[in-house]
Amino acid sequence: MERRECMLRIICFVIVALLVLPVIASSQIMTGDLEVFTSKPEPGEEIKVLFKIQNSNFTGHREDVHVKYSILGPGGELINSESATFPVTDSRDIVLNLNLPADAMPGMYSFIAEMTHDGNSKAYEDTFEIPGSGTIPLSDPILLLLIAGVIGLVFLVFFIARRGK
Repeated sequence: MERRECMLRIICFVIVALLVLPVIASSQIMTGDLEVFTSKPEPGEEIKVLFKIQNSNFTGHREDVHVKYSILGPGGELINSESATFPVTDSRDIVLNLNLPADAMPGMYSFIAEMTHDGNSKAYEDTFEIPGSGTIPLSDPILLLLIAGVIGLVFLVFFIARRGK
């Protein structure tokens, strides 16, 4: 009886293993890593980003991964966006490209890639900076008031010095 019970347990274990293993093997765990190549681009330039996708289960099966990638401006506003689907087996390195507008303002920008696979989404982010041009914007009202004040002070000193003669 004990031998029969032991054999029955082994058979049950094998059946459960055969039912569960394909389910575990088919559930892909995709992870990613994002790195912006272009660290200080100029307005109008193309931003190049390396997006590394890794399938943690290493099943060898090709799986399609949908990636939506975007550039967000310094205030969080959407600047540019695209999406594509990429086949991934075990791992894949993808170069993503998006253009900055020619009138992009200086500041810190974010590049975000959202990867979707089997109904699960995960976002990855890296930042880059558009440096300032080094010129002083003459449209700033505080700066204009400061310039007008300095010019007024120079004229006042000039007239006071001239009256004293």
